Amino acid sequence: MSTASIFRKIFGSKADRDAKRFRPAVAKTLEAYKSIDRLSDDELRARSAALKALIRERIAADEARVAEIADQMAGNLPAEEKEKLARESDKLVKVIDDKIEDVLDEIMPEAFAIMKSTARLRAESRDQSHRKRLRP
Repeated sequence: MSTASIFRKIFGSKADRDAKRFRPAVAKTLEAYKSIDRLSDDELRARSAALKALIRERIAADEARVAEIADQMAGNLPAEEKEKLARESDKLVKVIDDKIEDVLDEIMPEAFAIMKSTARLRAESRDQSHRKRLRP
């Protein structure tokens, strides 16, 4: 028995570890899918738009401040003041990125469920169109 196979028996393969890591997210997505799959196309679009709006809402204040800083920096300011504003802006961009990541983690199961349901609806629609073309 090789060293690699011993380690694989003890620790599992990379695929096994990855599957174990994603199992909770898959379970949450499948749970969300139960209610999402009953929605119409328009309702799916509305849910998707609501998720996008949630992301925008969570970062709106920080993005407004970054825009405000950009406007201030466009003015005639001393170099040290511009540097201070640039550092503040850089920090806010990192905060925005962190907030987006947190929101995406929060909404991921619902977003994936919406995507899965939309894909199913499109496949069914395509199959029905294909069947109609095959009829004499």
